[in-house]
Amino acid sequence: MHPRYNPHLMLPDVAAHSAEERVRALEGELPAALLSPRLHLELARAMERIGHVAGTERHRRLARLPLAGLRAIGTGSAEDPIAVLRVQDEYDLLESAGRTVRAQQLSRTSDAVFDVVTLDEGARIWFELLRERPPPGHE
Repeated sequence: MHPRYNPHLMLPDVAAHSAEERVRALEGELPAALLSPRLHLELARAMERIGHVAGTERHRRLARLPLAGLRAIGTGSAEDPIAVLRVQDEYDLLESAGRTVRAQQLSRTSDAVFDVVTLDEGARIWFELLRERPPPGHE
Protein backbone atom coordinates (compact mmCIF):
# COMPACT_ATOMS: atom_id res chain seq x y z
CA MET A 1 0.00 0.00 0.00
CA HIS A 2 1.26 3.49 -0.81
CA PRO A 3 2.59 5.32 2.29
CA ARG A 4 0.16 8.22 1.64
CA TYR A 5 -2.86 5.91 1.30
CA ASN A 6 -5.65 7.16 3.50
CA PRO A 7 -8.80 5.06 3.96
CA HIS A 8 -10.62 8.26 4.93
CA LEU A 9 -9.66 10.11 1.77
CA MET A 10 -11.07 13.58 1.60
CA LEU A 11 -10.29 15.24 -1.68
CA PRO A 12 -9.08 18.82 -1.38
CA ASP A 13 -11.81 21.44 -1.48
CA VAL A 14 -11.14 22.99 -4.86
CA ALA A 15 -14.56 24.51 -5.58
CA ALA A 16 -13.29 28.09 -5.41
CA HIS A 17 -10.15 27.40 -7.45
CA SER A 18 -9.53 27.82 -11.14
CA ALA A 19 -9.68 24.67 -13.26
CA GLU A 20 -5.87 24.66 -13.56
CA GLU A 21 -5.49 24.86 -9.77
CA ARG A 22 -8.07 22.07 -9.38
CA VAL A 23 -6.06 19.83 -11.69
CA ARG A 24 -2.82 20.51 -9.77
CA ALA A 25 -4.43 19.93 -6.38
CA LEU A 26 -6.20 16.73 -7.41
CA GLU A 27 -3.15 15.34 -9.21
CA GLY A 28 -1.28 15.93 -5.94
CA GLU A 29 -3.39 13.13 -4.42
CA LEU A 30 -1.84 10.60 -6.82
CA PRO A 31 -0.66 7.86 -6.60
CA ALA A 32 -2.21 7.32 -3.16
CA ALA A 33 -5.74 7.87 -4.54
CA LEU A 34 -5.21 6.07 -7.84
CA LEU A 35 -8.17 3.72 -7.29
CA SER A 36 -10.59 6.48 -6.26
CA PRO A 37 -13.37 6.86 -8.83
CA ARG A 38 -14.30 10.25 -7.36
CA LEU A 39 -10.77 11.62 -7.82
CA HIS A 40 -10.78 10.69 -11.50
CA LEU A 41 -14.26 12.10 -12.07
CA GLU A 42 -13.24 15.40 -10.49
CA LEU A 43 -10.05 15.47 -12.55
CA ALA A 44 -12.07 14.78 -15.72
CA ARG A 45 -14.40 17.70 -14.91
CA ALA A 46 -11.51 20.07 -14.25
CA MET A 47 -9.66 19.01 -17.40
CA GLU A 48 -12.81 19.43 -19.45
CA ARG A 49 -13.06 23.04 -18.21
CA ILE A 50 -9.57 23.81 -19.48
CA GLY A 51 -10.13 22.04 -22.79
CA HIS A 52 -7.77 19.13 -22.14
CA VAL A 53 -9.68 16.54 -24.19
CA ALA A 54 -7.21 13.66 -23.84
CA GLY A 55 -6.92 14.17 -20.06
CA THR A 56 -10.70 14.35 -19.72
CA GLU A 57 -11.19 11.05 -21.52
CA ARG A 58 -8.29 9.38 -19.69
CA HIS A 59 -9.72 10.26 -16.27
CA ARG A 60 -13.25 9.25 -17.26
CA ARG A 61 -11.84 5.83 -18.20
CA LEU A 62 -9.81 5.69 -14.99
CA ALA A 63 -12.98 6.42 -12.99
CA ARG A 64 -14.84 3.58 -14.71
CA LEU A 65 -12.13 0.96 -14.09
CA PRO A 66 -12.35 0.78 -10.28
CA LEU A 67 -16.15 0.91 -10.48
CA ALA A 68 -16.11 -2.06 -12.87
CA GLY A 69 -13.74 -3.86 -10.50
CA LEU A 70 -16.07 -3.27 -7.56
CA ARG A 71 -19.03 -4.59 -9.54
CA ALA A 72 -17.06 -7.71 -10.47
CA ILE A 73 -15.86 -8.76 -7.00
CA GLY A 74 -19.10 -9.27 -5.13
CA THR A 75 -22.86 -9.26 -5.40
CA GLY A 76 -23.39 -7.15 -2.30
CA SER A 77 -25.15 -9.92 -0.38
CA ALA A 78 -24.11 -10.88 3.15
CA GLU A 79 -22.58 -14.06 1.69
CA ASP A 80 -20.77 -12.22 -1.14
CA PRO A 81 -20.02 -8.64 -0.01
CA ILE A 82 -18.34 -6.07 -2.22
CA ALA A 83 -14.81 -5.44 -0.94
CA VAL A 84 -13.83 -1.76 -0.77
CA LEU A 85 -10.73 0.18 0.20
CA ARG A 86 -12.65 3.27 1.30
CA VAL A 87 -16.20 4.02 2.41
CA GLN A 88 -16.27 6.68 -0.33
CA ASP A 89 -15.94 3.82 -2.86
CA GLU A 90 -19.31 2.49 -1.63
CA TYR A 91 -20.97 5.81 -2.31
CA ASP A 92 -19.24 6.22 -5.67
CA LEU A 93 -20.43 2.78 -6.77
CA LEU A 94 -24.01 3.31 -5.61
CA GLU A 95 -24.15 6.82 -7.06
CA SER A 96 -22.90 5.55 -10.42
CA ALA A 97 -25.82 3.09 -10.43
CA GLY A 98 -28.35 5.80 -9.57
CA ARG A 99 -28.98 4.39 -6.10
CA THR A 100 -29.66 6.48 -2.97
CA VAL A 101 -28.42 5.54 0.51
CA ARG A 102 -30.99 5.76 3.29
CA ALA A 103 -28.95 4.25 6.15
CA GLN A 104 -25.55 2.76 6.88
CA GLN A 105 -24.63 0.38 9.71
CA LEU A 106 -21.35 -1.21 10.76
CA SER A 107 -21.36 -4.99 11.29
CA ARG A 108 -18.41 -6.96 12.70
CA THR A 109 -17.47 -10.61 12.67
CA SER A 110 -14.33 -12.18 14.12
CA ASP A 111 -12.49 -11.84 10.81
CA ALA A 112 -14.09 -8.93 8.95
CA VAL A 113 -15.86 -5.57 9.23
CA PHE A 114 -18.77 -4.67 6.98
CA ASP A 115 -20.79 -1.64 6.08
CA VAL A 116 -24.39 -2.63 5.53
CA VAL A 117 -26.03 0.05 3.42
CA THR A 118 -29.80 0.30 3.15
CA LEU A 119 -31.01 1.94 -0.05
CA ASP A 120 -34.07 4.14 -0.37
CA GLU A 121 -36.13 1.27 -1.80
CA GLY A 122 -35.16 -0.95 1.17
CA ALA A 123 -32.52 -3.18 -0.46
CA ARG A 124 -29.45 -3.91 1.66
CA ILE A 125 -25.96 -3.95 0.16
CA TRP A 126 -23.03 -5.42 2.08
CA PHE A 127 -19.51 -3.99 1.71
CA GLU A 128 -16.43 -5.48 3.35
CA LEU A 129 -14.04 -2.82 4.62
CA LEU A 130 -10.67 -4.25 3.60
CA ARG A 131 -8.72 -1.74 5.69
CA GLU A 132 -10.33 -3.28 8.80
CA ARG A 133 -9.41 -6.87 7.96
CA PRO A 134 -6.98 -8.30 10.53
CA PRO A 135 -3.56 -9.22 9.18
CA PRO A 136 -3.00 -12.91 8.32
CA GLY A 137 -2.22 -15.01 11.39
CA HIS A 138 -3.75 -12.42 13.74
CA GLU A 139 -6.08 -13.84 16.38
